[in-house]
Amino acid sequence: MQTLHLKSRRESRIKSGHLWAFAGEIAEDLKQFEPGDGVVLCDARGSLLGRGYVNPNSLIAVRLLTTGSEAWDEGLFARRIKSAIAYRNEACKSWEAKRMLYSESDGLPGLIVDQYRDYLVVQSLTAGIERQLDQIINALIEELKPKGILLRCDSRFRALEGLKGDTRELFGSVPDEIQFNENDIKFTARPRLGQKTGFYLDQHFNRTIINDLVHNHRVLDLFCYTGSWGLSALKAGASDSVMVDSSQQAIDWGMQDATDNDFASKSLFIKADVTEFLKDAISRSDKYGVVIIDPPGFIKSRKTLSEGISAYRALNRNALKVVEDGGYLISCSCSHLLSRDQHLALMGEAALKEGRKLRLVKAGGHSPDHPILPGHPETEYLKCWALHVS
Repeated sequence: MQTLHLKSRRESRIKSGHLWAFAGEIAEDLKQFEPGDGVVLCDARGSLLGRGYVNPNSLIAVRLLTTGSEAWDEGLFARRIKSAIAYRNEACKSWEAKRMLYSESDGLPGLIVDQYRDYLVVQSLTAGIERQLDQIINALIEELKPKGILLRCDSRFRALEGLKGDTRELFGSVPDEIQFNENDIKFTARPRLGQKTGFYLDQHFNRTIINDLVHNHRVLDLFCYTGSWGLSALKAGASDSVMVDSSQQAIDWGMQDATDNDFASKSLFIKADVTEFLKDAISRSDKYGVVIIDPPGFIKSRKTLSEGISAYRALNRNALKVVEDGGYLISCSCSHLLSRDQHLALMGEAALKEGRKLRLVKAGGHSPDHPILPGHPETEYLKCWALHVS
């Protein structure tokens, strides 16, 4: 491997546990490398920081696989995969669907592997991972013995690495729909057409936050996708759930899941833009005992931070207008660039403007199959707050 050096005094972040070196921090000309080439990374004085792979076309120039003197040998990927699986077998026992490998958090930057019962969905997000796919797939087959593995590579992050979209079966056969149980509810993953790898696995624990809050309440689930929050509320004793999403396909899928759980009579799925739905509900003075908002990430980059914060603030303010006095607001954000403190603060600001009082009842974040790597803040993105509204 060729050696790269950081510019002077750029090593402190990496020595604190961060696994990325940015293009502007590298002393050498990166044009001599091909995407995915293995490199040794040193500080400006030549002290070894770790080993990883480089991409001259990406803002994130180097992603470290090892730190310090740890070697990148032939068995590294297999060891990392085995360790990640062992952790999930302890932390997520009996889960039928879970994230089995979570990129930097499991020491394999750019690799996502989700398991739905006997099937795996793989996301290769970097050129470095793309080069190692054969040994990664072999290790997954050896450790998990799946019936099928689907490569799902339509993420926008691939374009940042100069990679094309590519979805295909790598092993066995993977069905279009995979039903699994979560907290005694039947959900359906759709590996080829669904969001992410077919389902939102990261909210697994957060969906239990509402269990003690929704009994006999009318629930509104906004940005519902297939209604996992709304159906979880019904399982916990809600009187009925109104679920709103702009995608007709998601609405159709959600109604299928509601029927499979015998919740159809208590479920109302509505295809609508959430902003317009809320405006209409406010004009009619429509109220709900529990309002759940789980929007897409409004902040894609630092350039859109201010705009995104304004969007979250406006959404929470309008959501508060349809919460009954003594009801609950469940508010989520998946924007990494919005900190937990910022997210909670903007809800407080929204409440003040609406003349409402909030009490924080419960706080949530990542499910344990999405572990956070200390020192690498990009591995933490999900916020979830349960707030009493008066």
